[in-house]
Amino acid sequence: MKKLVYSALALSVTTAGAFASDDWSTLDQEIDALTASTALDTTGPNIGGRIRTSYVNSSDLDLGSFGVADARVSMSGSRGDYGYKLQVDFADANNLLDAYVDFPLGGQVKGRFGQFKAGLSRSALISSGNIFFVDRNAIGNLWGTRTPGFMLSGEFDQLGWWLTINNGSDGPTDEYQITAKVDFDLMGDGAASNEGAYGGTEAPSATAGIGIWDDGGTDDNSGSIIEFHGGTNVYSFGVDMATIDDVLAPVNGNAMDTTGAMLEADSSPMSVMGTYMLQPDTWELGIRYQDFDNAAGETRMDVGVINHLDGHDLKWTIQYSTLSSDDDAVDGTAWMFIQLQLNF
Repeated sequence: MKKLVYSALALSVTTAGAFASDDWSTLDQEIDALTASTALDTTGPNIGGRIRTSYVNSSDLDLGSFGVADARVSMSGSRGDYGYKLQVDFADANNLLDAYVDFPLGGQVKGRFGQFKAGLSRSALISSGNIFFVDRNAIGNLWGTRTPGFMLSGEFDQLGWWLTINNGSDGPTDEYQITAKVDFDLMGDGAASNEGAYGGTEAPSATAGIGIWDDGGTDDNSGSIIEFHGGTNVYSFGVDMATIDDVLAPVNGNAMDTTGAMLEADSSPMSVMGTYMLQPDTWELGIRYQDFDNAAGETRMDVGVINHLDGHDLKWTIQYSTLSSDDDAVDGTAWMFIQLQLNF
């Protein structure tokens, strides 16, 4: 009799445990489903980077030096409608480059909050990994540095616009620098997001842009930019012109060119470039002329050749540059650059 009672008791406990197990399993599944339905969709972090090494030689300056232009690691992704990017460069003394969050504001308008490049110069906004020559033109170099701020941007058919507010030349005090730019795609889908013909479209494309800046931290530290860029997958061209007012106190970049030439106040510098694909998607030739419109009357000519082993992700660049000047001590100075870039 006792065996029968014990057996019945054991059976009831086992059965109850089984039901309890099923109930807890179902509850866990319901909690997981609820959590999944309420959580924001998340992507990333997508991790990448770039190594850009170079050698520069100038017999005129007794110069022969190896260097690392880029040693970057970046992360990007999203959480819901909010995107982010974090980028550091171990070859840069400041280390931190990009650190911002993008978010929608309705329609085609979005905001950006953090540290980033002001939306003004196209040459500056193109990634250094996607420029044709070993350095940006002087106008782009003036806007190539990231600064903390807030940006609004939007697109309407062929029109794109950017409005940026960031710390001015007075640093963390209460004056700001404001930049505004409008782009219009004149042909096709507009200019590509890189310099040169590689990655271009078969049909011609072109974009014209105009921008202005004003720094409240320094009187008359203002100016304007006019740009025209375009091309195909065979050729490309670009024209950049700036008008600098009575003061030049750079906030977003450097007034000194990599050859030592300086942009100055009360001037109208310009840059003209063109490239041609010698062999489809493999060998590309480019020429660039810059007039700094400075007191020394300096101009610069660059001739470069790129061997695209895997587009801009793996390429060799060889460039020859000369500087002309009214100063006889500088006039005719020449440089040879060799650069290897690998993106990962």
